[in-house]
Amino acid sequence: MKWPLALVVLASCGGARAVPENPAHIVHATPESRQALARAVAQALEVGHITLDDDALTNDSALTIVLGQVRDPRPLLGGHDPGGPSQSERFHLVMIGEHCVLVRDRTDQHYDLIGTTCAPL
Repeated sequence: MKWPLALVVLASCGGARAVPENPAHIVHATPESRQALARAVAQALEVGHITLDDDALTNDSALTIVLGQVRDPRPLLGGHDPGGPSQSERFHLVMIGEHCVLVRDRTDQHYDLIGTTCAPL
């Protein structure tokens, strides 16, 4: 009598599915949404502050940051030498459900952009 129970348990384990990540862009950018984006990028790159263009991620879902252009008074933080050769970090914006989420391509880390309105591309 233990077989039917075991089969039911095994059958129910395979039903979980990942929530889809749809490419997105920022709509109705506000000072708060720009601040949320800059804060997420700065956190990902482990710098104190970063300045982005006001239209970052408003026309497409990709963002590339050239690390040699990042200004931070703390040299060598996270292995980054601001005076060294330029490297780039890529990010992309997705919608997960109704949430705008910035994804760092190299690490697949996700950063929720609270107060930001996105639309799928």
